[in-house]
Amino acid sequence: MTEDTKKRGRPRGYKPEYVQLAHNYTLLGATQEQLSEFFNVSASTVDAWIKRHPEFADAIKRGRILADAEVAADGLFRRATGYRYSEVTTREIKNEAGEVLSIESVTVTREIPPDTDACIFWLKNRQPNKWRDRTEVVHYDQPKPEAQDDGTAEPNQDADA
Repeated sequence: MTEDTKKRGRPRGYKPEYVQLAHNYTLLGATQEQLSEFFNVSASTVDAWIKRHPEFADAIKRGRILADAEVAADGLFRRATGYRYSEVTTREIKNEAGEVLSIESVTVTREIPPDTDACIFWLKNRQPNKWRDRTEVVHYDQPKPEAQDDGTAEPNQDADA
């Protein structure tokens, strides 16, 4: 068998350099399906690598944790509290004939107000005991106490007869 014959088919073998690649890609928000496409293997192969190679599984886990933290800290928190950002826009200054005389850049500061839905989502996830939608109802297995005669009951009509 020659060297060329041995290398046929899609490469499925795990390589140690996949640890850093998987970490970096999950930092960008890659899902497990996207990892399988990236490595040109099936999703079950990525699952097998996760089970067989703890360093690979750890790299994916750490990447996901950091990506989720980035979304929570920068994205969700900023949406919940509101923020400002600068935007550079360009504008052409033309003469009456429509010819461009100059182009000017203008930096504009925009303000994004707080988003109520983001606030609710943030609080429900950070403090679920205080901000949950449902309330706990306690049921007792004891029967209702019988109505006591406090003198307000209607008199028995048969008693007058």
